[in-house]
Amino acid sequence: MLITELYYDLPNEKIALFPLENRTESKLLVCKKSGCCEESQFKHIETFLKPEALLVLNNSKVIPARIIIENAKNKPIEVFCLEPSTAEPNGYGSLLNKGSVYWNCILGNAKKWLPKTTLISKFKNKDTEIELSLFLIEKHLNYAELKLSWIPENMRFEALLQMIGKIPLPPYIKRASIPEDVKNYQTIFSVAQGSVAAPTAGLHFTQALLEQLLANNFSIDYVTLHVGAGTFKPIRVHQLEDHLMHQEPLDISVTTLENIIAHLGNIVAVGTTSLRTLETLYWLGLKLYNFPNLTSKELVLNQDDTKMLSKIKLSATDSLAVLLAYLKSHDLETLVSSTQLYILPGYSFKIVNGLVTNFHQPGSSLLGIISAINDSWRNFYNYALTHDFRFLSFGDVCYFELD
Repeated sequence: MLITELYYDLPNEKIALFPLENRTESKLLVCKKSGCCEESQFKHIETFLKPEALLVLNNSKVIPARIIIENAKNKPIEVFCLEPSTAEPNGYGSLLNKGSVYWNCILGNAKKWLPKTTLISKFKNKDTEIELSLFLIEKHLNYAELKLSWIPENMRFEALLQMIGKIPLPPYIKRASIPEDVKNYQTIFSVAQGSVAAPTAGLHFTQALLEQLLANNFSIDYVTLHVGAGTFKPIRVHQLEDHLMHQEPLDISVTTLENIIAHLGNIVAVGTTSLRTLETLYWLGLKLYNFPNLTSKELVLNQDDTKMLSKIKLSATDSLAVLLAYLKSHDLETLVSSTQLYILPGYSFKIVNGLVTNFHQPGSSLLGIISAINDSWRNFYNYALTHDFRFLSFGDVCYFELD
């Protein structure tokens, strides 16, 4: 399949630069499996869900990952903190580190910053003076590995970012950041720090809407997948199959897994990140079925795993049962894993029966997921473009029926 099959013309004026004051007033496009669509508002989403459906949301929290420092000539350098490096033993737990961390970062305007050298910047936040030292360990193709150290040393990394970092708006939001972005680019249920991009489908939910859904016998549960900058990475290859998907960490509790098993056949993913997490669970169960002696560190889904595992014929119920039994036998209350699941047209969905999602960028892996769900996606997007829908992170929303 060619990348051109995921292109469409998205005029700049269709990209929402700000969210609506009340996100539940966003337009909703209901995309039916038949290829027909229906227009509504997001506050009426339950009208289109099956009774007693389980909605699964991603509770990852966006960190203020952009730090602006200056080089020796007072020129600004942007340090975009992507993820913990392999040298960081605490992984995302390093957000609680005091004094120093090792992280992979994207550097902007840093061509003359040489490896094995240090830049020092000073900041003042209210009454706190901060000295930040950034040692450039090594530059790679798309990122650099840094050791960040700071004074006062008793400050946690998460507190440091809150004081000197900025929320990383998507690159297609062509405007200066404003204080309101800290709230607007964060779901109301976010708790697990680690994302550098918001799971934007969840931005449409208010506490009142969540309570309304619960009152009307829908179920709500949460998974965590930390969204990386790779979610904005366009596919640069001609053949979609040649694209290298980014790896993202996830975790899910045993109780949530049990809830998913209980609702199989009636599960709605809120956002493509939740969808990829849910579908990953199926493949992890298959991986354990095929390799029952895997350690917990080996229990991850790599991009090529699905090709090998697709030969195994196991139902979603049985696969998830294998995964649940493994966690319980190892006295694990939470599955901690990662996924490189790459969904393209032809993919057979195992867990998810519906998807709440925003309108996505042309040529993106996210649009590949949409194309896998319904090959009439162009008709739906054309309808949205000609009926004043707002696109991308701060825009309107779709509901896709999968069955």
